[in-house]
Amino acid sequence: MREDEISYLIKKISNKVRAKGDMSLKKKGLTYSQMQLLFCLDNNGGKMSQKELEDKLDVAHPTVVGLVQRLEKSGYVKIQVDKNDKRKKVIVESKKAMKFKDEMFNRLHELSIKMLMDLDINEKEELYRLLKIVSKRIDEVS
Repeated sequence: MREDEISYLIKKISNKVRAKGDMSLKKKGLTYSQMQLLFCLDNNGGKMSQKELEDKLDVAHPTVVGLVQRLEKSGYVKIQVDKNDKRKKVIVESKKAMKFKDEMFNRLHELSIKMLMDLDINEKEELYRLLKIVSKRIDEVS
């Protein structure tokens, strides 16, 4: 097995998860990227600055701006100006997003279960451990 085959397989899995997510969320007028932003907000108390979202999602400023604008237009988030720094935009999840989050978590959980159903608990733990190592090494590459 060659190392580039592992990289290809990781990329292929990522693409498939994104495609399944996009297909599933299309009915709600959302994309997988928008759902990731909503998860990020939810995991941080429902409120984050635009800059924090950029860092957490590891995407460029224009990408976050586009995601936030579309989510605001569809009623999933609200944009507020930081009281202490008028240049800073704070993104807040809306009631609509809070109502939808259980459904989103369930869909993601179902996908995870199906994706890993042929692995026993030890194999899942080992996979997780190995992926954490790979992720850490990627962060170290300049």
